[in-house]
Amino acid sequence: MPINITHRVRRSLVCLLAVLLLSSSPAMAGYLYVLNVQNGAPARIYGYDSDPETGALSPLAGFPVTTSAIGTGNLLSESMAVDSENARLYIVNDGPNTLSVYAIDTKSGALTEMPYSPVQLPVATWATVAVHPSGSPVIVGGSYTSSSGVAASFNVDEDGVIGADGSPFSLGRATAFSSSFSADGNFYYAGGYALTSLMSGHAVDAATGIMTALAGSPFNSGGSRPRGFAAHPDGRLFLVDSGSKMRAYTTSAGVPTGVAGNPFNAVSGSIDSVAHPGGGYILSVGTNAGQVAAYQITGSGQNTTPTPVSAAPTGGSYASMLTMTRTGDLVFAGNSVSRNVAAFRFDDATGALTLLGVQPASTQGNTGALAGIALFEPVVAVTQTPEEAIQAIIDTINGYDPPLSRGMSRSLIAKLENALVDLEKGEIAEAMDKMGAFINHVRAQTGKALGSERAAELTAAAEAVIGMLESQLPAGDEKTETK
Repeated sequence: MPINITHRVRRSLVCLLAVLLLSSSPAMAGYLYVLNVQNGAPARIYGYDSDPETGALSPLAGFPVTTSAIGTGNLLSESMAVDSENARLYIVNDGPNTLSVYAIDTKSGALTEMPYSPVQLPVATWATVAVHPSGSPVIVGGSYTSSSGVAASFNVDEDGVIGADGSPFSLGRATAFSSSFSADGNFYYAGGYALTSLMSGHAVDAATGIMTALAGSPFNSGGSRPRGFAAHPDGRLFLVDSGSKMRAYTTSAGVPTGVAGNPFNAVSGSIDSVAHPGGGYILSVGTNAGQVAAYQITGSGQNTTPTPVSAAPTGGSYASMLTMTRTGDLVFAGNSVSRNVAAFRFDDATGALTLLGVQPASTQGNTGALAGIALFEPVVAVTQTPEEAIQAIIDTINGYDPPLSRGMSRSLIAKLENALVDLEKGEIAEAMDKMGAFINHVRAQTGKALGSERAAELTAAAEAVIGMLESQLPAGDEKTETK
């Protein structure tokens, strides 16, 4: 049965699964795309092959790609987003009020604009584009005025991009400079364009793209220009603001509630943030400091606390955008004004950031400003039975060096072995429940008995198994959910 596993799964897991089709191509972190927007001139997309060990960026053939969209002079940081599942690149064009859509060649990184692109947007000031974890919907955020925000939601399939019923949707008095889906894709948050503390929150129907304002939205974030939204895997929400503060929120049915310690000091000029996939850290970049900073997340619920543990310079001017590999070991930061990119290694065991290299100034052109950075990590189709995949996870746990504690290994493996027993009986839904319990246990132990990278590896592999089993469910059965 075919499944998808990201190209940058850790080597230990890759070797034990022994199913990734890597023999014909070298390992890679992915294709990095950088957007240069110019006032009154066409935007350009720069493309790079990123080395998984050194972070070195090698220009892709045929780049830069010149778009048909005329830019504005606004300094933006989230005007581009990637859908790795479906190999698509999205660019929001503020000048002509359009959304450009490109197909990504998974073997070469080349871009081909889709026949239906660009997609027309209503007249507004557009700034940010976010892609649902499944690839659809895609939501473009912006503002009509300084006190009226807007989001255009689009359903995506193989044939095109279609506006959701009721789109565009009002964000109320919150205006979208920055935006993010929650980790599960059920909610969408935006804010940061106007000099207010407001952020919006909406429930999102993934099947229809319809957005419904959460009770109380827009919310007072507590700080001016909330932005750099980072969705934690367990549902918590983090953001930064123009006062160089970071704030954390618990969520209930999507509604955010600030934690007791808010606000926390953040890197100067904080503007963009990403959550480490293991859940143990938030990384943020600051325009004034010219740094990427890592914050370790301790505590839970109202006791959530982000504590700075490391920082490293970006080697350029106006560092304003971040992206990270799915395993969280490589980080790329874009310097908007100096038009160059810095690469970092991140160690989730210590929280250390190591600068791997910085491109020369003006690598992405002699004029304009960077307005987006996005990493496409190719997926590779593999063939494996659910039983083989579960056994591979067991083998991976047994093969960790240094090993997990005896109790931790036994606890994790017991859940996997119980899932295998269910499959032997033909009880697919029950096996999915066991895999869901495995994921919940991994998340609960992240940052404790499990490091963030290992937790991300195990979670991704278990979710792949659940996806395989879901397609085998008898009619009428419901899939498992992880909390």
